Amino acid sequence: MRRVLNVSKCLSLSLCRSLCLQARFGTLSDYFQALKKVLPVSSLPTVRGDFFTYADRDDHYWSGYFTSRPFYKRLDRTLEATLRATEILYSLTLAAMRSHGDGRLATGFPAQDHFLLLTAGRRGLALFQHHDAVTGTARDPVVIDYGNRCYFLLAWGIC
Repeated sequence: MRRVLNVSKCLSLSLCRSLCLQARFGTLSDYFQALKKVLPVSSLPTVRGDFFTYADRDDHYWSGYFTSRPFYKRLDRTLEATLRATEILYSLTLAAMRSHGDGRLATGFPAQDHFLLLTAGRRGLALFQHHDAVTGTARDPVVIDYGNRCYFLLAWGIC
């Protein structure tokens, strides 16, 4: 509710009025109704045909990236965001240390150890994103192994 109020304030700013804009909340149905007013329906693209259903056995079909393995997709995004934030902090720390004094790192700072941990995190994430784990087409034991690797990268504080 708070976000709606904040967005409402932004929509009512004088900037919208000065640019002759009318902004409002809408649904997907509102969007398509407005689109149909502007464009003829025949000009909108339509997808037909096979949507690449995947079957690895007689009656085991998969047809959706967005509907399969949501936990592992969330784990992937969490690991990727954590790893990226860690890489940025690592780079900023090195730059800050080099900018003070003679350009060398502080004595005793384990830069190489941290770099190796970041590399392990990148490799774990790359393995998980590489093939079938995120798309949902891998077999259950494979996905569980990939998921455990990502979980332990986060839990051990590697990234």
